[in-house]
Amino acid sequence: QRLVGPAMCLRASHYIDIFDGGPTLECDIDRVRAIRKSRLVEVAEGQPAPGDYPACLVANENYHHFRAALVRADPQTSRLVLTAAQLDALKCRAGDHVRLVRLCAEEKTV
Repeated sequence: QRLVGPAMCLRASHYIDIFDGGPTLECDIDRVRAIRKSRLVEVAEGQPAPGDYPACLVANENYHHFRAALVRADPQTSRLVLTAAQLDALKCRAGDHVRLVRLCAEEKTV
């Protein structure tokens, strides 16, 4: 198996995706920074605090209705304030938990 994305530790598997016929990829999840560094945080509805925060990836925890979005946020926060539109896009409600991770410095534009 050849390495597909060395920075992401992805390897092509011997399987074919049933939807698009392309290769499927595998990885050791403990080697993927976005998984290792992500944290579960509670969400609240409101107006996010102004500030020069980095771009972060936020994702719901709903396997069957997975949604993710880019937001500017403090990656160390324990309570993420999102607008009603952001909560709706993520299929979340106040009090739910989401996974939050800061994007790499080279990916910080939203």
